[in-house]
Amino acid sequence: MNHIIVFEQKSFMMQRITTILGNLSCKVYPALNYLELEHYLALDLVEVDMIIAELDFDNNQEIEMISTYLKHYPKTKLIIFTSDLSRQAFLDSIKVGASDYIIHNIPDEEISLRLKQYISKKSSSLVPTHLILNLNKYISGEMIKANKGNYQLTIAFSTVVNEHGLHILKEDTSLIANYFSDNYWDTDSLVIYGFNHMLSFFPFCKKDMIELLDQKLQHTFARCKSQNLHLAKYQLQNTYVTFPEEGLTVEDILRIVRRKIEVTTEAAL
Repeated sequence: MNHIIVFEQKSFMMQRITTILGNLSCKVYPALNYLELEHYLALDLVEVDMIIAELDFDNNQEIEMISTYLKHYPKTKLIIFTSDLSRQAFLDSIKVGASDYIIHNIPDEEISLRLKQYISKKSSSLVPTHLILNLNKYISGEMIKANKGNYQLTIAFSTVVNEHGLHILKEDTSLIANYFSDNYWDTDSLVIYGFNHMLSFFPFCKKDMIELLDQKLQHTFARCKSQNLHLAKYQLQNTYVTFPEEGLTVEDILRIVRRKIEVTTEAAL
């Protein structure tokens, strides 16, 4: 049986999550405030398999406690439960060590399926729709390989939104990701995060090659849309950062990407 801590300070949301989990094979430990969360994380009575949390990324105390716990118990999966669809929230989720995040407005049935996939631990069935991994560690691993191989690595943080700027269906994200992956070089790789975010890794791609890379990705996206007309109004938003030129750690990389996104957002206003 899986042991799951749920950290949710809104009673009605806590009721919603615990009701969903009640139909799955798990033991739930509800934490309605910071002290209760601290209490459960301090206990060594059971191994926690998963933490489902609606975190305030501006609350350093919350973030530090969760991050520290995940460092000591790397097998524990963190699922962010949130209404924030921004790319900044996506980056914050990676930084804290989340494996995935689930947004509030999807149906209970969909949440149940997502959580069941994690609880069943059948990760092979989740690729590429939803990859069970700690993206912080994944990015770090790619940077370590680049450092050992003495090559530059460009990471593309991509978001696909519909004509209203909202997230798209996970099936469409999977379709787009598969199309991109089929058109990448063998050395390139791609993973999906959440509903509409993708991370692509381009070894040997230098910073001065990014403009050409973006053109290729946008052209690939255009071809994908031409073959799937229901995607016609979707938009692909890319932000790039190059290791080691722009950052030497995952924290550096995420901070730089966030800054680039903020600058782009401000310019669009």
